[in-house]
Formats: sequence, C-alpha cells, structure tokens
Amino acid sequence: MGLLSLKGHWLKVNASLCEMIGYAAEELLTMNFQQITHPDDLEPDLVLSRRLLSGEFPSYQMEKRYIHKDGHTVWIHLSTHSCATPTARPRTRLPRCSTSQTGSRRS
Repeated sequence: MGLLSLKGHWLKVNASLCEMIGYAAEELLTMNFQQITHPDDLEPDLVLSRRLLSGEFPSYQMEKRYIHKDGHTVWIHLSTHSCATPTARPRTRLPRCSTSQTGSRRS
C-alpha cells in the first residue's frame, strides 16, 4: 500500500509494496507511480486519476502492470481512493495494491 501526492509522488509505502516491485522504501519515496507503471497502462490510470481528483467518483479499481526494479512485469489489482481535506477537496490518492496475481498473466 502507498500514499501518493496529487502529482503521483510516493509519500508513504509499506513493506508489501516494496517487496512486490523490488524497490526499497527510500527509493520509492524519490519516485512517482508513473515511473513504475507499464507504458500501456499509464494513460488509462492517469485518466481515472484525473476523474477521481475532479470529484467525479470517490474511488476506482483497475488491473494494471508495474515494472519491477529488475525489469519484469508485475500484475496488480489497484484500488484507489481519494483522501479529502476538511473542505472536501482531494489532497492525495491512496492506492492499495494487492497481489492476486501475476504468474498467470502474460505481458
């Protein structure tokens, strides 16, 4: 699981996410989710992110691919929710990644 800024930079990550994609927490905290998202999945994720942050819906889910640090593809199920400020304006995106997963999918 990770917490992202409005621009997609990792603010917090847990050990599960780090293990899944092969990066140390310190490395991920210098990156954004766009850098590890498979190129074919980036635009659909960005479109959904913009719609989420505009308030069109409170959450979304999708299957997508991350690129592991060693270069292989990792399929994840992404469940994203916006965290709102007291004025109800989105502050961050909160993606949860579960590993119901990868070996059976081909990139």
